[in-house]
Amino acid sequence: MTERIQAGTDFGQSSRQFTDIINFLPDATFVIDRTGTVIAWNSAIEEMTSVPAEQMLGCGDYAYAIPFYGLRRPVLINLVLQPGDRIENNHYHIIRQEGNLLIAELDLPHPIGKSTHLWAKASPLYDEQGTTIGAIESIRDVTPHKQAQIALENAREFAETVIETANAIIVGHDTAGRITLFNQAAEKTTGYTRAELEGKNWFEVVVPRDRFSSVYEELDHLTGDGIPKQLEIPLLTKTGDVRHITWQNNEIREQGTIVGTISIGIDITDRITAEDELKMLYTNLEQRIVERTADLRKTEEAYHRANVKLNLLSSITRHDILNQLMVVSGFLELAAKNVADEQTRGHIQKAMHASAAVERHIVFTRLYQNIGVKAPQWQNLRTCAEKQITDLRPESVSVGMDITGIEIFSDPLFEKGLYTLVDNTLRHSETATEIRLSCRHKDTGELVLIYEDNGVGIPSEDKEHIFERGFGKNTGFGLFLAREILAITDITIRETGEPGNSARFEITVPPGAWRLQGA
Repeated sequence: MTERIQAGTDFGQSSRQFTDIINFLPDATFVIDRTGTVIAWNSAIEEMTSVPAEQMLGCGDYAYAIPFYGLRRPVLINLVLQPGDRIENNHYHIIRQEGNLLIAELDLPHPIGKSTHLWAKASPLYDEQGTTIGAIESIRDVTPHKQAQIALENAREFAETVIETANAIIVGHDTAGRITLFNQAAEKTTGYTRAELEGKNWFEVVVPRDRFSSVYEELDHLTGDGIPKQLEIPLLTKTGDVRHITWQNNEIREQGTIVGTISIGIDITDRITAEDELKMLYTNLEQRIVERTADLRKTEEAYHRANVKLNLLSSITRHDILNQLMVVSGFLELAAKNVADEQTRGHIQKAMHASAAVERHIVFTRLYQNIGVKAPQWQNLRTCAEKQITDLRPESVSVGMDITGIEIFSDPLFEKGLYTLVDNTLRHSETATEIRLSCRHKDTGELVLIYEDNGVGIPSEDKEHIFERGFGKNTGFGLFLAREILAITDITIRETGEPGNSARFEITVPPGAWRLQGA
């Protein structure tokens, strides 16, 4: 579009050449003469406004403003003809002048029924003598460009807001290390303001080589193929404190060339401090455990030595007492034979019973002293049972066992408890012909070992007493000791048989005190 079109004839006598030039212009264009009458309305403006040239040509009185504003009013083109005219500027964003050219941008609801951003350019037209004979205005719809520009500006503002309000440190610097970006989190962490560091070398200020030489050695090793995407680098704050930061780095490129780096940092100082404290606590705990274990081992060894000595003393003492009791019992028997007086004989018999009771108590101490002396251990249930049955050799009684592959964590004397059950069957149930051992699992995780025979069973009134010390026909210590042995690892025993039909003992093993063999 030229700023001046010289007409060789009067402007009212439009030539075909002039019309073709106007129609050829890609921008919506119209021309008015000095009276404000439309003398050209090209194809592009027809398409923009949906107003055909036949309808607009020859019209005056600001008719050309109607498609854009919805009313007759002066527009940009009128200013170039009559500079003193007053134009309502409420739609214009920019009005500027370049020589005789006026340029403006404006938002309008017309001509397409929605908000449209237009760029307009108007210029006067002259004849050969330089006399103004009219004016021309071109209009371009720049809505997509404006929308993109606004979106870009919004995105930029959003990005700036995110960067400024982010909890992470965000620092940008050029290839020379000069700081170009420094957000609020960076200010808070380093103690420096943006104004203090802007344009300064980031590494020289917060990662000084004389303080962090090892960092530079690592960087020299890592940056052969460009800056690492992730790395941990400390920084020195304004107050001289060291903060440990893990960085995520991204290169900034322009037309394929690296022009800088933007780095996002997370302060992990508190985490590292906590980890160091945990390591120290763990080290101290390990040391204390070692020391405590050594103390416990010494105590255990001392206890074992003391226990051995006590057992030896008890054994010697029992032996001496039993020898003396044997002498006493012998003399009492002789006295009983040589005394004719019945009253005196009765006294002697009572003394003999008392001597026998003392002997039983001495025997009990020998049996009880070994319970709990050694640490519990895993024992194969079937192996323990088979050993006790073999020792007792119950020829007249058949034995069935459904306890394969199970181990029990108990006192080493556990097998003696099984021995007691088998011995009781053979000793007290003359009619028993069968012994059976089986297991069942409970929903609670417990294991129930069941020992039963087909003998006469245990009377109901005795069920609560058979585990008491001294109860029974023999020594009265067997089931009492069995219960004490089992209780060391929280194993319980109770009698659940049917009186007159069978004896049945249920041994309940808690979770964790039994396992399948090989598990």
